[in-house]
Amino acid sequence: MQIFVDMAKTLAVFCLLEQVILNLLPSGIYERYVKFYLGLLLLILLLQPVLQIFHLTGQLDSRVFTSAYEWEEQAEIWKTEWKLSEDWQER
Repeated sequence: MQIFVDMAKTLAVFCLLEQVILNLLPSGIYERYVKFYLGLLLLILLLQPVLQIFHLTGQLDSRVFTSAYEWEEQAEIWKTEWKLSEDWQER
């Protein structure tokens, strides 16, 4: 039950901050883009309690950070291969 109370508080604060941000924009120039990103942020805020209920936050974090680490390793391999191919072509 506490999860839903926390979610309601978070949504209330989010709605207040959203209105402040939208009112500070100069004549709606970037309003469309700001609303898009605020909508994405709202989706993330709404998904947090669902992920907590099903205990998926730890699994999600480990998968995201693991794949990021794997991409970094692969990038280093590609850099090494690229340097070797450049050295080979110079000869």
